[in-house]
Amino acid sequence: IERYDPAAVRRARDHARSREVVITPANDGSGTAHLSGTLLGTDAAVLDARLAEMAGNVCPHDPRTLPQRRPDALGALAAGSTR
Repeated sequence: IERYDPAAVRRARDHARSREVVITPANDGSGTAHLSGTLLGTDAAVLDARLAEMAGNVCPHDPRTLPQRRPDALGALAAGSTR
């Protein structure tokens, strides 16, 4: 790729260098925060699979929806949990 399209290599390198994670606490008293970021594609795929696995392995009677369980799984991962 570098030989035929060196600009593509630079763009890919620049995007990889610009990765970040931003956490902004909500100022509405809800106790929540907004999370956004840019990850390497491989890291994002691994994280997505891990969240899906954790969110899917809860008690069958868990009242939370899957979209609610995914961020809860991310919080559990951040706290060092594997389940």
